[in-house]
Amino acid sequence: MRTRVKICGFTRAEDAVYASQLGVDAIGLVFYPPSPRHVDIDQAIAIVNALPAFTSVVALFVDEQEVRIREILARVPFLKGFSIRVAIYAAAQALIVYLQVYTAFMKTNSANL
Repeated sequence: MRTRVKICGFTRAEDAVYASQLGVDAIGLVFYPPSPRHVDIDQAIAIVNALPAFTSVVALFVDEQEVRIREILARVPFLKGFSIRVAIYAAAQALIVYLQVYTAFMKTNSANL
């Protein structure tokens, strides 16, 4: 099984393209305004349009309103056809796994805390 590599936080198209040329499988774009790695919609469009084929793109949202997520989904090309239900389901599944691991950790390590 091959290990896939994703690097998050690109703000410039040339950096994302260079990473892709080096073999990165996916790049991440941060849509969280307080982050120094935040990109606006125009930056995201420029980055995605510059990428070579077969480079996956991941969007990071933190406590974002659904209407804003839908706006980004509608305008950024790599997200066309993306289902908000799929994103919510995937996030919920990840949270469930995290909570299961955390609960198991707390049960086995509570005496040592």
